[in-house]
Amino acid sequence: MIELLKKEQIITSIEELPELFIGTGEVKGFKFSQVKKHESVYIYQVDVEGKFHFEVFERKLSQKCIDFKNRVYSETESKEIYPKAKNFGIWAWTYPTYQQALGKFREMSVTIPRITNDRNNSIGRYHNNIKTNIY
Repeated sequence: MIELLKKEQIITSIEELPELFIGTGEVKGFKFSQVKKHESVYIYQVDVEGKFHFEVFERKLSQKCIDFKNRVYSETESKEIYPKAKNFGIWAWTYPTYQQALGKFREMSVTIPRITNDRNNSIGRYHNNIKTNIY
């Protein structure tokens, strides 16, 4: 497991999730479209061979890997991560309709602390009271 982002760690850049992408691996060929975004929550519509569902999940950050062979991770760069199958029911949920997904999105956007930046409101220091688990 990768080390959690440390208290007061300076983050100089965050790579955001793409608005549109085609899945690989366990979701190969699935089409993902970002429908709604909040500071701490996302909704994506997922197209599986013309059948649609919605995934709602908490915004999570992971340190960017700069050397895969030696497992070296950046101290200053991070990226948002999309949940894997094992994360559903923990910090991600699936719904058959947009209205159900929107209900969960609204609930999560008031109960999950947003990832805050420094006082200049730019990418800055992240605090350990924010969920920044690495999966």
